[in-house]
Amino acid sequence: MAVYSWIRSHSWAGIPDVSKESLPLLTAWLDRIENRPGTDRALGVPERTKKNLTPEEQEEKAKEAAKWIMNEKN
Repeated sequence: MAVYSWIRSHSWAGIPDVSKESLPLLTAWLDRIENRPGTDRALGVPERTKKNLTPEEQEEKAKEAAKWIMNEKN
């Protein structure tokens, strides 16, 4: 479970193809983790994001997260 968020963000690391065809055991594990009630609650902190962000969306989210972490207002 500790690596779930890293694997969920695989495209940010430049790993484009995490699919049932290319990595069936990994995608099955991701599905099991995603279906846990605690995972759903945790994804809402600080706010829920969609799964596959574009590079531009990822950059914007990273900037927003940095502000949240540093407790910046703007």
